Amino acid sequence: MTSSIFTLSRIPFGLGSQKELYQRDQVPEEFKELFILRGYRSPRSSPRQCFYSIFNATNETFNFWTHFLPALYFLWRLVDMWPEMDFFGPDGRFTQPVLALMVNVILFLFMSAIAHTFNAMSDKARHVCFFLDYLAVSLYCIGAAASYKSYCIPHGLVHSSVMTLYIPVAMINSTFSVMLACQTRFMDHGIRKKLIRFVSFSWPFVWDQIPLFQRLLSCETAQCQGGGASFLWKQNIFATLSAFLYTSHMPERFSPGSFDIIGHSHQLFHIFSVLGTYAQLEGVLLDLQVNREAMMAQGGLNYDQVDNYALVRVAAVTTINAIVVIYFSLRIYRTPSPPPCTNPASVANGYIHKDGVRPISGIPQSESLLLSKPNVNASRRTSKKVE
Repeated sequence: MTSSIFTLSRIPFGLGSQKELYQRDQVPEEFKELFILRGYRSPRSSPRQCFYSIFNATNETFNFWTHFLPALYFLWRLVDMWPEMDFFGPDGRFTQPVLALMVNVILFLFMSAIAHTFNAMSDKARHVCFFLDYLAVSLYCIGAAASYKSYCIPHGLVHSSVMTLYIPVAMINSTFSVMLACQTRFMDHGIRKKLIRFVSFSWPFVWDQIPLFQRLLSCETAQCQGGGASFLWKQNIFATLSAFLYTSHMPERFSPGSFDIIGHSHQLFHIFSVLGTYAQLEGVLLDLQVNREAMMAQGGLNYDQVDNYALVRVAAVTTINAIVVIYFSLRIYRTPSPPPCTNPASVANGYIHKDGVRPISGIPQSESLLLSKPNVNASRRTSKKVE
């Protein structure tokens, strides 16, 4: 039953002017989420309404907060560690891969929060918001690969055949990821679309983890199992849980309508991905500390293993991937918009909304000017003229 304590879609709290929410059958197909029945915002929300909606009980509210608050935390961590890391000081080359990782972590969390906030402005704006989200996620794997190579890979594995191609393939994966993910937004809804998008996100992650799996599973030395190894194990556990939630749509699959506002799979996916990112960062920092202490004990820092061009690589891939996103955005805006929703619920009570949808809890006052009753007399006069 939808009377669960989690079904809060009829509770209009907050600061926003858009407190009325829509049901699944009242919004265009592109805005629908599997097993989420209520809590949809107007698909023609203004930027102001989108912003205020983060303080209301919608099905996107906690998607925003589960990434925005962690973004602030990681930003604070970066500011706090800056003096110690001295990223652009005399030994900055040794710590710059961490900077590349941190910047990309903060970027993908902030971009995700922005996408979940403003994707209700229009169908095309929704696509562009998530194009930018995909861009940020694709860059994250570059920072991760640079940090792994620099601190987390045992010296005995650094010169292996896999590591020779490790960073170049990670850069290719990043661009491949954003291209494939953006392309899925032109596909029909279905398993094929979901599977391709999942592969576009998961393959770069798997590639980044290959040398870590070799370290964690087949290397028994103290160097391999010490340092940040326990955190890197936790990261992979959280990543597996995140992938499961993203693909399974649980728990809302078993009780549609009960988790529309709080507790649906995408929110849990956000939470576990943040926990995995936290574990990753702690593991990288521990390995950096262990390596630096060992090198200083031997006479000084050794830059042979460190990716000295991590920031340059991130900048280059960012430029390429931004061009990809611009291409797909232009392609979206050149594509004709689908016709408005013609569901009978859209014209209930004799009102027609310019979006083709009508809110659950009556007509929003903020949108009253966008509504009009059919002029029956005018229709009759027109029909007489035709006759």
